Amino acid sequence: VASACTAGKTVYTLTQSRFTIHDAHPAAQTWIIPVVAGGPGLATHKLVLGKTPQTLSVVGCDAPLKLNLGESGYYRVQYTAPVFASLLKNAVHFTPVDRANLLGDQFALFRSGQAPLSTYMDLADRLLSVHESDIAVLQEITSTFEVLDQYLKGSPDRAAFRAYARKQLTPVLARLGWDQK
Repeated sequence: VASACTAGKTVYTLTQSRFTIHDAHPAAQTWIIPVVAGGPGLATHKLVLGKTPQTLSVVGCDAPLKLNLGESGYYRVQYTAPVFASLLKNAVHFTPVDRANLLGDQFALFRSGQAPLSTYMDLADRLLSVHESDIAVLQEITSTFEVLDQYLKGSPDRAAFRAYARKQLTPVLARLGWDQK
């Protein structure tokens, strides 16, 4: 998803390519993909993405448009840096399913080598800093932290990552507690 802002409107351009994690040279494939897009304060857009790029426009130059709204489709979404920056700033205003979906997409993109880990970590940090309390979102974050911890097994960076994870998750555990509610 790329964007350009002109005269107070953002035009988003949607294209597709095949997504894989473990295939370094996947065969090119395109699919007919029903797309649902929207965001806080934005109308919901429904379109079909195929071989030809699709565009949609919204009012404003910093609109937080998210694709796969409500996790309605089976696809990953990669945003250009400016589009992701708007999503990051507004992530707390999305539904829990959309926050968890954003996290899942960013970690999958990291695992496939298409995005730096920092995009995932920035999003997780943002959500944790505003006291995320939805169990699905927290489970997405803690599960990913577990995977990262395993990636770092035997690495001198593992202790620093564990300290970071404890620092981020201790307030969550203190706030939620251990007793069933």
